[in-house]
Amino acid sequence: MNSLEESASPRANGNPSAEAGARPELPCPARIGSFDLQDEVGTLTLEDGTSLRFGRSACREFEPVAGAEVVVRSIGPHFRGGWRALEVELDPRSETYDDLLAQRDAALGIKAAPDQVEALPDLRVEHTPGLCQPVTLYLGAAHGAVFANLIRSRVGQKLGPRVQAAGVVVRLVPAMAGYEPWTADPLDPFAGDVHDEVTIGIPPERNEALAAACEGPQGTYTWPWFPELKIVRY
Repeated sequence: MNSLEESASPRANGNPSAEAGARPELPCPARIGSFDLQDEVGTLTLEDGTSLRFGRSACREFEPVAGAEVVVRSIGPHFRGGWRALEVELDPRSETYDDLLAQRDAALGIKAAPDQVEALPDLRVEHTPGLCQPVTLYLGAAHGAVFANLIRSRVGQKLGPRVQAAGVVVRLVPAMAGYEPWTADPLDPFAGDVHDEVTIGIPPERNEALAAACEGPQGTYTWPWFPELKIVRY
């Protein structure tokens, strides 16, 4: 828990938590009350009726959809008062998530996309299992073309494709617009194992820069706005 979360108290604005000044005990179960696909923000309702704001970037490894049961792992004060969720996971006990997502997509006319996993067994990914900062992708021409296509066609459509490399899965996740890109190892934050996974969160305004590097000339690509990632084209 950081010092900001410990010391700051939300302003009262009609929100149950804000009026009481009480910080919810974590982790805590919640349900997604609403989520705006365009603005990429929504609200969570805790068991006691407290409401928390959250954004897409807070969601770890799942697509937010109204009605989904989740677990809030981390919170912080919201600039408008009350609390906002900083880290949210899908409740592993939930049996309704897939149906809720399918119903939402059907209502919006979104065609169901397969859980795409590209197999690149000779892809080299340099990282520290369990930490994943920094991450270096070593991409040949074929690998670079695959990543560039996934970023443009899948991440650009707010989907999260995966790439199976040697001993590690690389997951590309659409992050919230205006936020910094990020890397993480959400499956095991303390130690690597045979199911090691690297997640790269990419906000929409950074998609093209990363895709262009993946298919660009040979060389090393780094960015001051994404110091955790390095792409080496060979």
